[in-house]
Amino acid sequence: LDAAKAALPARRSSKKTPAAAETGAARLAAVQALGACVLAFPYSVPGHVPDALVLLARHSHLASAAGNALPRHAAAIREAVRATVAEFKRTHAETWSFVRPFFDQDQLEALADVLSAGDYLV
Repeated sequence: LDAAKAALPARRSSKKTPAAAETGAARLAAVQALGACVLAFPYSVPGHVPDALVLLARHSHLASAAGNALPRHAAAIREAVRATVAEFKRTHAETWSFVRPFFDQDQLEALADVLSAGDYLV
């Protein structure tokens, strides 16, 4: 029986490779950690927060692009980014007129892209 198994070609597994799962898990952990850094300052805007939010938005789009490779992690990454940006907007809503000057136009557009729904109906 062992000789017969050795003679047969190895069957490809339909499951994702452990390396892909680890990469997706590591990316999700990094997104969650960066989100925690943003949400650690609920009523102020330190200098690193605008860039961190843009980086989170970029990871949200990367997760969408890698959706075929890491579907489970891609959805979790998008949700983590959306929740972080939504919570940031919620905690800074009352003082948005004072917070807005900390962001340039590109950063504001990145935030809007994360929170807006896609135009699926044309």
